[in-house]
Amino acid sequence: MVNREQYREDLREVYVNSGETTQLPYEVGVYTQGKVGSKAVLAALEDAFGVYPPEESGMYVWDYRRSGLEGVRQHQQITGTRRRLLSDDPEVAQFMVDHPERDFRVVSVVREPVAINLSSFFYNFVPRNPGVNIQELSDEEIITRLKKGESFSSPSFHLDWWDIEVKPMTGIDVYQYGEFPIDERSAVYSADLKQRHTDILVFRQEDMRQVARLALSNYYDIDVPELNKVNTAEESTNNYADRYNRFKSEVSLPEEWVTAQMDSRYARFFYSDVEREAFINKWVG
Repeated sequence: MVNREQYREDLREVYVNSGETTQLPYEVGVYTQGKVGSKAVLAALEDAFGVYPPEESGMYVWDYRRSGLEGVRQHQQITGTRRRLLSDDPEVAQFMVDHPERDFRVVSVVREPVAINLSSFFYNFVPRNPGVNIQELSDEEIITRLKKGESFSSPSFHLDWWDIEVKPMTGIDVYQYGEFPIDERSAVYSADLKQRHTDILVFRQEDMRQVARLALSNYYDIDVPELNKVNTAEESTNNYADRYNRFKSEVSLPEEWVTAQMDSRYARFFYSDVEREAFINKWVG
């Protein structure tokens, strides 16, 4: 059986270096922060468009995490993290230069900020801290590191992503729309920047199982299969799952730290007052 991750890496190299594009009038991809379940979306789109299992479809689906030079710079400063699949690699960044006329029709998943914070911290801890056994860290030490902002390249990266990444790269400013349509569970935001038009379908990780298949199918006008697994941190070769789950179930997080994230513009836009209050109660206890 072909390894999907390896096939994805190999196909990226072929697609980027071929000088050609797909038959669609736009690039398809997942453009999102990590630890939101985006790999499940990526796999579903690859299956829907015939990218995987491997066949001669001439199609490619981007795993499109960061595109700006600042995002690349921040990512490269973090010890132990791997390159992403778009413009963290110079040859992939060159694709955007070589094809400025190619529109993007991409998907972004959001997740409540404390959950992203915790998931990112545990997932990235081992590669960023070689020689330190996360199983031996006390709850108090983990909380101290979380408060320092060790989950990301900057303490508020997950809260600022739509401003520092999406807006300058696509022209899309989601916050101008006032609030996310929570009852509808998904929304499409669009903008033009120079020659490129970008559409972004957004839905929340908390609603993914209920909304993803229908929203993706309508968005791309293709039958997208059910998402097989929405995994955001529970499985990892870094062997942190036990400590992660124990920490989540046993620890009450500092109220000020949790509330600050839930009062952010990001949280206020994507989640209602009732939802944010419920998240605060969940994490603070």
